[in-house]
Amino acid sequence: AILARAGMTGPAQPFEGPGALWSRNGRREINLPVEEKLAIELNWFKARPAEASSQGTLTLIPEMRAWTKPEEIASIEYDMNELGEISDAPKFDPQNREPADHSMPYILARALLDGDVYMDSFTDAAKRNDPAARALMAKMTFGQVDGWSGLGPARITIRKTNGESRTWDTYKGV
Repeated sequence: AILARAGMTGPAQPFEGPGALWSRNGRREINLPVEEKLAIELNWFKARPAEASSQGTLTLIPEMRAWTKPEEIASIEYDMNELGEISDAPKFDPQNREPADHSMPYILARALLDGDVYMDSFTDAAKRNDPAARALMAKMTFGQVDGWSGLGPARITIRKTNGESRTWDTYKGV
């Protein structure tokens, strides 16, 4: 709906029109072997304007915020399949949009503070340099878990200043 509102169009008759699904395959139920998928099943769209592997973590933000407030956080341990681009040293000091929207420390801090990430989360210099976001980022450590693969598996452990801790897991295979 958002793409359509922005002017994107598709075929007027995707199923029954000329060159459409039924004209190519006949009007029948399509039963593909389990290992085969329709093209639509292979598509993946980001729900938020942030780096792809952050999407699973961002779905957990409401639950994290219900459990704690940013000022109660003593530390955040973020385990993932590989370190690298989203958690390397420059990502702890994003100076413009590009490193900010590919920075797991910044994305997580901004989402914990604001409830989600938005386009201006990355373009607004005041938000990128927000002392509250920088303080949360300073409490984060990132580690790699050997054997994990795929897009964005993560285990996030938040410890509060009162000693309580809780872990969230985006990786179903653990």
